[in-house]
Amino acid sequence: MKKIIHISDWHCLDTREWCANIENIQRKHGDDADVIVVSGDMLFNTKAWRDRELEVEAAFQRDAWERWAKALKDFYPQTPIVAVPGNHDFCDYAIKDLVTSIDVGAKTFNAGGLKFTGFRGVPFWKGYWNEEISDRLMESYCRLLDPTADILLTHTPPFGILAGSHQIHYGSKPLSEWLQTCNVKAHLFGHAHEGYGLYVDNGRIYSNAATGFQCIEV
Repeated sequence: MKKIIHISDWHCLDTREWCANIENIQRKHGDDADVIVVSGDMLFNTKAWRDRELEVEAAFQRDAWERWAKALKDFYPQTPIVAVPGNHDFCDYAIKDLVTSIDVGAKTFNAGGLKFTGFRGVPFWKGYWNEEISDRLMESYCRLLDPTADILLTHTPPFGILAGSHQIHYGSKPLSEWLQTCNVKAHLFGHAHEGYGLYVDNGRIYSNAATGFQCIEV
């Protein structure tokens, strides 16, 4: 069995808040995780985002993410970190030798003795946030996913599972259809804050860690 710490949607403001959250995880679950999974929207949005100064926003977020990812590694020095950015993220999450991230399209990789597959993007709503994509593009990403992977990693939920009640959080129908064709052991995501929780169906774990964290074993 592999132990996964799954975090998502902290929308953090400062380093003290970030470190306090990690300390809380360690108190509850120790520091022996096999892999840490980050499913997006970990960074606070500045006024630059609302003014559509997206290069300014990206630079601010990237600086914060590099500092905070290093702080996370200080707490878990032996644990690989994998990630996918969310719709509030305007920077990439990949950091050489520190974070493996799905920053563009679909990707499959290995970390912590597990095979991960996933894509970046959320269902299109109003086109205001980052990486809102059409069902057609999402279908093309799903065709690139590896059905033999252990873990599916996205920011969006699948349609109707821990996805909340607001239209923006309903989840992805193409993703739900793909899940019927594969053998993944767990699907890890966030996005729908009101859908936080764990759900198990036919042995598969669905984890929405939005605004908090989950500890699961697969």
